[in-house]
Amino acid sequence: MGATAIDPTIAQAIITDWRVGQLSQRHLADQYKVSVGYVAKITKGVPRDCVEIVSAGIAYNQALAKHGNRLVLAQPDQDA
Repeated sequence: MGATAIDPTIAQAIITDWRVGQLSQRHLADQYKVSVGYVAKITKGVPRDCVEIVSAGIAYNQALAKHGNRLVLAQPDQDA
């Protein structure tokens, strides 16, 4: 009995999540309901090259969240 083919969009989503670097192979396998071996196979040799970009984006959003809408949106408060 042959293995069931995995939807290519799921494989691409796994690779994208892997590149971001926030999730383990086990977590990806659980999330996408595939085996850890499958995740290991399709992520082999794929760099986690988006870690810095995602981390910078998270830091940016967290910094913005510390400020009120006036600064973030560069609009005057309606109450002023």
